[in-house]
Amino acid sequence: LLTATSYFIFRQKILADETSAAVINISGRQRMLSQRIATFSLLREVETDLTKKEEMRKILMEAVDLMEKSHIGLLKGDPTMNLPGNPSEQVRAIYFEHPLFLDKKVRKFLADAKTIASLPHSEDAMGNPEMKNILSLARAELLNSLDMVVNQYQLESEASVSSLQSLEDKVLGFSLIVLLSVGVCIFRPMVRRASQENLFVVMLQKVTRAANEAETIEEVAQISLDEICEHTKWIVGHLYILPEKSSDKLVSTTVWHLKDCNWAREFKEITGQMDFPSGVGLPGRVLADGKPVRISDVTKDPNFPRIKLIEETGIWGGFAFPILIGKRVVGVMEFFSDQTSKPDERFSDVMFHIGTQMGRVIERQEAEERMELAQKQLMASKKLAGIGELTAGVSHEVLNPVNIISVQTQMLQRKTKDDPKIQKFCNKVRHEIDRIQKIMSSLLA
Repeated sequence: LLTATSYFIFRQKILADETSAAVINISGRQRMLSQRIATFSLLREVETDLTKKEEMRKILMEAVDLMEKSHIGLLKGDPTMNLPGNPSEQVRAIYFEHPLFLDKKVRKFLADAKTIASLPHSEDAMGNPEMKNILSLARAELLNSLDMVVNQYQLESEASVSSLQSLEDKVLGFSLIVLLSVGVCIFRPMVRRASQENLFVVMLQKVTRAANEAETIEEVAQISLDEICEHTKWIVGHLYILPEKSSDKLVSTTVWHLKDCNWAREFKEITGQMDFPSGVGLPGRVLADGKPVRISDVTKDPNFPRIKLIEETGIWGGFAFPILIGKRVVGVMEFFSDQTSKPDERFSDVMFHIGTQMGRVIERQEAEERMELAQKQLMASKKLAGIGELTAGVSHEVLNPVNIISVQTQMLQRKTKDDPKIQKFCNKVRHEIDRIQKIMSSLLA
């Protein structure tokens, strides 16, 4: 009975972990989607190519549909996204009560985005109240409310895990006392697994919180490296970044977790000078496969360029996992141990999820950069339109009197055909009039 109870609590803990991770992940993704919707609403307005405008409209609607589905799933549940629905009173207050009314803001935001997406490509949407509302909400009001609901989900997740942990500790403690006479070794694997699972939950919560709060990938990477190395006792952790979308070569960064020892400085210096193309070395294999890679003994691995350095340092086991935006690898986290590394599918799954959470930071940065670029393009197009209007107005005001001067000059020439001085003067005037007309025509072209 005690074994069954312990197993039940253990399974409940794993289920709570997976459910909480899904809720926190999707609620955090809502923030990114709101920025994506605002960005592509702007980009669609700025773009002049009709084919590209249609592509942006499709991307906009995909983001709207996903944000709407996620919003409904968070409130009512969605098995396909592992969302249980039935939010707590505190979460419901954020969505439905004063002063936030987050549900109303999200629905209004999505409705306005659908309106913008449905407008004909030829219609100017910048003056529409829907566009103004989208940009206003996306800048601060909606983001702050979404951040609050993510923080509340995180607090509730931590409280749930803490409650299950407390109950688990009591059951396990009682089990150990009762069954001490027949050997505690029977429960040793279960205790070890439960302890390890608790470490995974704590580590995942810290990284998820850091990913939601960090402004740069370096910030969340440093926290992740320190947490992972602390719990696994690994002696080396390092971040690689893919500098551009089109690049196929990972670049070393200054973000490290390194054991304080004699060889640390040399290892860091040599690694910092190396780049890893797709498929080359431990980081390159992760870049090529998009999945975690474990090397049990790097001294026996044929695809390991730093083997001589590793042999001198006493490092044996290696592990790396990708930082992902969707299926696109944007970075790699690499780790080494002074012991041979054993396969652990559950650990690989947790690290893969951490890599996805870290990818949210880069995705937010890219969305903010696209939105800033779209705003600059919009301002530039407005300035060009203003210059065009000004040029047309100036041209009209200049050409009217010039045309009158031209007519009067021609009349004067006809009346004074016998006066060479006046004829010469009139020819000079007409020559300058032609110059003015050509200059104004080039401005209007």
